Amino acid sequence: MTTRRCVVTLRLRDGLHARPCARIAELAAGFSCRVSIRKGEREADAASLLELMGLIAGEGDALEVEAHGADAAFAVAQICAVLAPSRADG
Repeated sequence: MTTRRCVVTLRLRDGLHARPCARIAELAAGFSCRVSIRKGEREADAASLLELMGLIAGEGDALEVEAHGADAAFAVAQICAVLAPSRADG
């Protein structure tokens, strides 16, 4: 089983609110791998909107994205791009 992870600094001005959580949950549901996001001691299934909102993550917080499965590398890259968009994206 392939495992990939990255630590990213949240670069969303309004933090991890409903819209980016919904986008992440939608992305995660489309992968065959299991994806989780961790902030400190809190961990959320990336496919669960409510669990993601429960992370209570604000701009500048460090988040760890971890995926286990065949498409783990792609999943981590896609979700990290939502959490920390490049200047051209956001």
